[in-house]
Amino acid sequence: MGSRNYIDPKTGKDSRYDLIPVMVEDGKIERLADIFLFIPKTTVAKDIGLRLDTWDRWMAKPELFPLRRLLQIAEVCGLTERQMMDLVLEELEAKKRGNL
Repeated sequence: MGSRNYIDPKTGKDSRYDLIPVMVEDGKIERLADIFLFIPKTTVAKDIGLRLDTWDRWMAKPELFPLRRLLQIAEVCGLTERQMMDLVLEELEAKKRGNL
């Protein structure tokens, strides 16, 4: 089996990003990490110009994510700033509860 090509030839954007707003609205994405069930973190990190080692460090402690980077993730995923902040807050709360 060959690798799948998710790049939309018209936009040059990974078509899996289109799933993210729908999945947030449907409640299938409830926290930041859930986004990466639908699109690989490597794709998002590359698209916002972030090294994977930095990404992994910030995902382990989401409170370290700079707001600028969170807004970049929101933009590439087609989310509002409010939606992104809600996902981050839920991520932080889940870590506090030990539900990760």
